[in-house]
Parts: sequence; C-alpha cells; structure tokens
Amino acid sequence: MNADTINFRNLPIDIGCTILQTAAILEFTNAISWTTTSKAVKRWIEPILYHTVRLTSTAAIEAFAFSISSRKDDSFFASAVKVLSIELAGNEDDTVYDHLPAIFRTCTGISNFVYHGIRIDERTIAYIDSCPRLCRLHLGSCISDLSSLACRPRPHITHLSLAVPEGSECGVKSLLTSLCGLELVVVANNTHILELAERTIRESSTQRRVACGRVMHFDMTILPTDDDRARLTEVVKSTSGAILFLLHSPAYPQPKLEEISASHVLFVNDICKAWGDCLHRPSELDVWQVTERIYAAKRAVVLKKLLQVERLLAQTRETMAAAGWLDEDRLSDKDGVGMENRIAPVRCLLQEAEESVEQLRTNLCA
Repeated sequence: MNADTINFRNLPIDIGCTILQTAAILEFTNAISWTTTSKAVKRWIEPILYHTVRLTSTAAIEAFAFSISSRKDDSFFASAVKVLSIELAGNEDDTVYDHLPAIFRTCTGISNFVYHGIRIDERTIAYIDSCPRLCRLHLGSCISDLSSLACRPRPHITHLSLAVPEGSECGVKSLLTSLCGLELVVVANNTHILELAERTIRESSTQRRVACGRVMHFDMTILPTDDDRARLTEVVKSTSGAILFLLHSPAYPQPKLEEISASHVLFVNDICKAWGDCLHRPSELDVWQVTERIYAAKRAVVLKKLLQVERLLAQTRETMAAAGWLDEDRLSDKDGVGMENRIAPVRCLLQEAEESVEQLRTNLCA
C-alpha cells in the first residue's frame, strides 16, 4: 500500500468516518466530489458541507431551494445547517422571495444568521422566531420598523449586528431593552445612535445586576472628526466598551490582536482577510471573535481590580478588629459612647462595601 494512501476497508468505521470528516473540513472544495464515492461517505461528509450555507445571488438561492425540495428530507437541513448567510448586492429581482420560504421552513437549527442586501419583512421576522438555537443575528439591511423585532424577548440572542436607519431612536431603545440576553452589539456607521445604545444597555445591565456591562462595538466606515472621536471615547470609558473604526486609509495600520485589549478606540486599515471581508460576512476570525477578545481582556482587568479591593477591605476589617472598633459591647460603655457614634457609620460602610464587592464577583463569575 502506498504510504500516501489509506485503505479504509481495514479501519474501524468510526475511525474512517473521523478521518474523512477531518479531511472534508481541511479540503472543503475537494470534499464535494467525495460524496459520489459511496452512500456511507456521502452520509458522513454532507453535514460538514452544509454546516455553513452562504448564498450571494438569486441563482444560488434558487439552487439551494431546489436542493431542499429534491432531497425531500427537511430534517437533514434542520440539523446540518448551522450558519445561514444570505448576502445580496441589493439589485436582485423580486423572484428571490419566491425561494426563501423553502429555506426558512427547513433551516431552523442555525446558530448564526446573516441577512444582508435584501428586504426584511414579516417572513424574515417569523423565521428568526422559528430558530430556537439562534444566538448571533447579523441584519445588514435597514429595518423601517424596529418594533417588529422588539415585540418578543428572544433571550437566546446574545450577539446583534444591525444597520440603523435615521429616526429610529425609539425603536433601537425598545429592541435593545427587549433582548434580555444580549452581550455584544454592533451598530453600523451611525454616530448619533451610539450614546443612546450605550445608555440603554448600561441601564438594562444595571437593572439585571450585570457586572461590567457589554462590549459596545461600532462599525464606522467613515473617519470621524476629532470632536466626535473625543466624545465617543468618553462615552465608552465608563463601561467595558470599545469602538472599532473600520477605515480604508493607508494612514492607519492594521492593529495586532494583542493590542486590542489595551484600547478603547481603534483605527483599522482595510479589514484583513482574518477579520472577514466586511462586518456582516462570516469568516475564519469574524468580528465577534475580535469583540469577545476585547470583552475577555477587560473582564480580566475588572477581576484584577476587584481582587485588590477585596484585599483592601480585608486589611481594613483586620485593622478595625485589632483596635476593637468592631466590638459594639466594648464601645458601648460610658467612656466609649462618643467613639461608638463615630465608628458605627464606618462599620456600616465597610459592611455595605463588602456586600457590593461580593455581588460584583458573583455577577462576574456567573
């Protein structure tokens, strides 16, 4: 037997399956032709081939809808398709909407949905509601009425990216408040929405006792003025937020990933391949992974500072105990009345601080 070949007949089925599935991930294009070798190979590889479905034209949408109808097995697509990306140039004809119902009916097991360059209507909203595992929602098309998205809580959605039309302030606030599980937000190219979104999420985080807020990631394809930059920086300094300016200018070099966690505001040259072709397209390292890295780094900083505060409070308690200031009986005699009146408020503040720190740690570690 050639050293570069494997005789699968001599291997246990589970090992052969694992080898083929791994090879299919590494050699995706070639793996398509492998499905014709045998029914077993096709059964093993097809779920990998359909894991991420990216449709960028009316023809692609029509072909995928035909595959669904010809297979006559809706359960396969419901379990196999995990990422569905429909990205059109915006000049497609209305026939594209004739093929969407079949796709929306079957691909209900997705965790990531990208919808760009195509009208969002009640069918799109109904599809979003039919996907119980959907946690990452990228809406690159403007929604004229954001209230249609805010009518349900959708606690499973943790990542939201959307294009915000002018005059949608009320809709943005309602939407961000209704998505109770939201962790990361991207608002594209809209500076005046920034403060409203940050304030809404911070207020809702406080109400739910979320410890250090959400990372605010804003895609800005235009260069802001110095005043805008200063204002935006001040907005996110009070949170664990970050602003990422995606620019197309050689004046701003691509930052390294290790530099991201140290900054609140970043300027980026052309988005490199590792970051994805653009905001709303899935890639090997997409915008969410970058944002999550920021969040993890800033959360680590908060935990470090929290530990320092805990140590300081412990030392304060030890000092007060050594001086007898924590013993109410010791200070309740005639000579200690004045001291007790001065120490009691300090003792209360210490207890409140310890309780607040304990609650903060609980939220951070949840």
